[in-house]
This record gives sequence, structure tokens and C-alpha cells, in this order.
Amino acid sequence: MIFDKLREEALLAIEEDGADVIVLGSTTMHQSARYLADHLPIPVLNPGQVAYKFLETLIELGLTHSKKAFPAPEVPKDADIRKGWY
Repeated sequence: MIFDKLREEALLAIEEDGADVIVLGSTTMHQSARYLADHLPIPVLNPGQVAYKFLETLIELGLTHSKKAFPAPEVPKDADIRKGWY
């Protein structure tokens, strides 16, 4: 079972590298998060949940990106954005 293999690798990371948290490599691994959290002695972070909660926090605090580092375009291209680039 793939979950067992992930657990084995996580245990090696703990034992050999001193890992004190496991961060799953992508949101495609979300199904393994609960299993690993239940079978490892350290926290397991699911990147999808972390990203979602981080975004919620930014929105609730009213924070956005830097307008200095990432200014709005001089010529708005809203029509192009709504067309889609497929």
C-alpha cells in the first residue's frame, strides 16, 4: 500500500535526518495526510489545507501583495483576462 511506503520514508526522514515535521509534496497526496498524521510521531502538513487557510487569513486581515513590487498594469487588460487563454 502506498500509504505504508510513505510512512516508511517519513520514518527514515525522522530517524536519519531529524525531521520534526512532514510536509506533503503536493495536493495530490492529500488522501495520505490523515493516515500519516495517525501513524507518525510528528505533525504532518497538507499543503492544500495550509495554502487555503493562509489565503483565508490574508483576506480576513485585508492584506494583499505589494503594489510597489507588483504594480497594476499601465494599460488594463480586463477584456483579455475574461476571454481566457485556452
